Amino acid sequence: MTDKMTYGARPLQPGDKEKKDDLLLAASSALQASEQTLRVLLDSTHDLALLVDTEGIVLASNKNLAGAFGKTPEELRGTDIYTILPPEVIELRKSKAAEVMRTRQPVRYMEERSGHCFDCNLYPIMDKGGNVTSFTVFVKDITEQRQSEKALHTVREELEQRVKERTGELEEKAQNLEEVNTALKVLLKRLDEDKKAVEEKILFNLRQLVEPLLEKLKNGRQTERQKNLLDTLESNLKEITSPFARRMSNSFLKLTPTEIQVANFIRQGKTTKEIAEMLNLSPKTIEFHRDNIRTKIGIKNKKINLRTHLLSIQ
Repeated sequence: MTDKMTYGARPLQPGDKEKKDDLLLAASSALQASEQTLRVLLDSTHDLALLVDTEGIVLASNKNLAGAFGKTPEELRGTDIYTILPPEVIELRKSKAAEVMRTRQPVRYMEERSGHCFDCNLYPIMDKGGNVTSFTVFVKDITEQRQSEKALHTVREELEQRVKERTGELEEKAQNLEEVNTALKVLLKRLDEDKKAVEEKILFNLRQLVEPLLEKLKNGRQTERQKNLLDTLESNLKEITSPFARRMSNSFLKLTPTEIQVANFIRQGKTTKEIAEMLNLSPKTIEFHRDNIRTKIGIKNKKINLRTHLLSIQ
């Protein structure tokens, strides 16, 4: 009977048993080495790591995952993983496993339960024919990460809200400042206009009231002392009024006292009839003065509003 036993395709020869034992030992050593390598790889991650076949039977796991079920990796091996999972996640886990086997592609999904969030990744392992024989599962608890992200998002929203509110406050202040600036510009313009009006009035009064009297005194008989006093008075008056005169148009200073008075009323918006009544003159006389004013300031026969032009004279 022993002589008829074969090894492979030929009769059993002396030494074949030893060779077979050597092969089995080598295979066992290689398998043990592979298992050790797999163990090191699985335990090198802080994630929950699992290797299962297509039926859900545990082929290997790391200490973190086995510990989560109160077991060691050796005790967990050969267990149907679906029998020890929480009931509420079984259907989801099975559907993801089926997706991996159907698509032969890695699958990633998020799982939330019991106030925790898990990042789950499944990777298919295929034979030479391209068929999925098993797959690995890596599960990471990202609860703290999610909480940090939510806290960061909350802080970002609060900062954005504060920036928005601050921007609104600054825009409101800018608007108020713009309104104040506008009011100041109007006030400064009004003050400038009032200043010009005062200067014109001073010049007008000097020409109307003081200069005629001064001329009469100069034309009369005077002592040397009186003549010197009149010259000093005239010089001082010119010194006082020269800053006003320099700031007024040369064309405007060419006007007669009456024309200056008419021009001043025109600048105030008075009509020809109103000016005539105030100066006790006829409207035709006022029109004559208006025509002379236009001629002297260089706008005769031009389509320029007299009042607007007079207001523009600095």
